[in-house]
Amino acid sequence: MSATFASRESSILGRMIRPDRGDLPEAVAEWMLKAEFDEVDRDRIRELSEKAREGSLTPEEDAELEDYGDVARMLELMKAKAKASLRRSA
Repeated sequence: MSATFASRESSILGRMIRPDRGDLPEAVAEWMLKAEFDEVDRDRIRELSEKAREGSLTPEEDAELEDYGDVARMLELMKAKAKASLRRSA
């Protein structure tokens, strides 16, 4: 994925999720802040990242690593929204 595409994707997600709006119910916001990759996925991300540093990723692995990045960006937006929601309810 090109950097331009990733940037457009992030902009679209940002407009959809609106991370600056603190409009999630408190219980949902608290749950969202606990969301994270499980251990299997974290291990896979480390493995793929190491192969990327070595320059030995296959095209399929490169696409997989990009997919992890896409999910991580969406999770960051959702967590930002959760934090804004908890600040609003405090």
